Amino acid sequence: MIVELVDSGKMTGIEASQKYGVSTYAIQQWRSVVAAGRSLVTRQYDKALKLRIIHEINSGLLTIEEAVKKYDINYVQVIHRWMKAAELSSCSPMSKPSQTGSEKPETESLESENARLRKELEDAKLRVLGLESLIEVAEEELEIKIRKKSGTKQLKK
Repeated sequence: MIVELVDSGKMTGIEASQKYGVSTYAIQQWRSVVAAGRSLVTRQYDKALKLRIIHEINSGLLTIEEAVKKYDINYVQVIHRWMKAAELSSCSPMSKPSQTGSEKPETESLESENARLRKELEDAKLRVLGLESLIEVAEEELEIKIRKKSGTKQLKK
């Protein structure tokens, strides 16, 4: 509605900003989204897709701008938010206190085990992402629901 008013010349961006309590920057962003033929409707993206996009960006397969175009995401800030959330949800190592000589071998052993477990976790996440993608494609192409809906009862044998 605001974009239509501004684009039709019935109202300037500043007038719309003051009347509706939004920034002129937001109005400019909305106008650019509409001009590019994209929707202003807020969309929900499932976790598997978010992880796949982040993985493609982090592995260098796509830039953020390319991902925005490929997956029809309205703003680069959306992907930045996903990346920050993914970074915060993963464990980051804390600063390490000084250690005595007898503690160092045990710490090194724990650190190597930690690195191995992190690698296994990353591999498991990628496997889950692949399997979820496979299920999504199968559901779309075969037009059947594969995932169990929550709250459904199992058949008694």
